Order: sequence, then C-alpha cells, then structure tokens
Amino acid sequence: MAMILSYSDINEVVLPTIIEGIVVNRNTNFPLSWTHVYVENAEEESLTTTEGEFKILSWQKFPVTLIIKHIHFETVRITVTACSKKIFVCLKEKNN
Repeated sequence: MAMILSYSDINEVVLPTIIEGIVVNRNTNFPLSWTHVYVENAEEESLTTTEGEFKILSWQKFPVTLIIKHIHFETVRITVTACSKKIFVCLKEKNN
C-alpha cells in the first residue's frame, strides 16, 4: 500500500526550535558543567559542557518551562517565550 502526500501536508512540516544558553555560578560567574537542563513535561534535555553551555532541540510550542538542576546548586525554573538570544542562567549554591 502506497502513502500519498498532498502539497498541503508538505507545507505543514514543523521544524524544531533551538534553545541554547549558558549556566554559571552566581557567586563566581564561572561556568557550570554537568548541569541538567530540560523542558518540563517533555523529553528534550541537555547537559552543560565544560564551558557551561547547553543546546536543546525542542518540538514544543512557546512558552516552555526549562528546569535547570545541578547537584550542588538550587534548582531553577524559567519560562522561555522565544529563542532569539542565548539564555544566561545563574545558579545559587545550596546551603549545607
């Protein structure tokens, strides 16, 4: 059985959005590697590089909520309404 696509089906192709940014220590401004950044209620995620950078390809419609987690820092939730610029996230160290 062959599948036939019409022209209107082709025009409705949706491309992913790239959400990217950098995560740093609020006190030192040093980049934080191995920070888990993910889209809430989705399976789109990333770990930061040694330079604190992350990139997520998202199929979600805006706005989306990003969760930023690191074992030694407080978790942050931010709402992203567009992806025209890199997101800059500062994390506060947890009190022990």
